Amino acid sequence: KFEARVTHISFVVQSNTFPASELAARVDAFVADSLQRRLRTHTPRARAAFAKAVAELRKSKLERPKTLSELAGRYWSEVFHGSRVFDRQAREAEHLSDV
Repeated sequence: KFEARVTHISFVVQSNTFPASELAARVDAFVADSLQRRLRTHTPRARAAFAKAVAELRKSKLERPKTLSELAGRYWSEVFHGSRVFDRQAREAEHLSDV
């Protein structure tokens, strides 16, 4: 059985009226509200599966790199993309605790 899933979503929000901080806050509220409404409409089995998937993702984020090459790849990716958030895995895992 083939099941299509959305793994991520991206969109652009622009305004001549509101500052970026206001737009970001509104987008965050919209996404959080949408997620909560979506979870309320699912069966307990679906909610349990979602919670398990989040826990597994959090666990994978907290896994130590298995090789020096993997660690170097993570760091170089941060440098390449200009973000330099070298503790990204831990930060993402922390945010997943709130989901």
